[in-house]
Amino acid sequence: IKTLDYLTKTNVFVVDLLQKGLTENKIKQILKTKGLKVRDEIKELYQTVNGTSVSDTYLGLQYFFPGNIMLSLEKAIELYDEECIEYASWEEGYLPIFWNGNRDYLLVDCLNKKCGVYFYSPDEFRFDGIVKKYDTMELLFATVLQCFEVKAYQLGRTLEDIKYDGELVIAISKQMNPESVYWDFKPPLSLDC
Repeated sequence: IKTLDYLTKTNVFVVDLLQKGLTENKIKQILKTKGLKVRDEIKELYQTVNGTSVSDTYLGLQYFFPGNIMLSLEKAIELYDEECIEYASWEEGYLPIFWNGNRDYLLVDCLNKKCGVYFYSPDEFRFDGIVKKYDTMELLFATVLQCFEVKAYQLGRTLEDIKYDGELVIAISKQMNPESVYWDFKPPLSLDC
């Protein structure tokens, strides 16, 4: 994942909090307990890194990109059980992979093989349920990398280092993800998650 390489090269704090990747068997075992399919993109992601260690000690510094904490697979399943199964916040089969630390999520379909990364927020009323934010998981990471490279996203070793240029993020994201309606909302939706 080139985005991870970029974060490592720039020595941002979140790299210190990233957890070691899981084995393919462990990933399959965890997903199968919920009847979720093992998509190649999910397998590759969680073999590379098992999310960010979440702790109140490092609030804000856990962002993989501004407003987005990468979930460990175990935490993703915990939040899937709570939000999807218990509260019926979204349709079954959509696994959260990023969240903002509250209740905004980026989701990937692990049942029907729909492409894309979807956004869910209980506070968003301009659409019902979830909305496509990135055309594919690969484009999620490519978009984030592009935003870092042109300084639309910035992370560092302190909270003061976290910055984003909302207009530039939206322009890049819309250009790179033409099938994702998230970027068409006026005014634009929150940049969190």
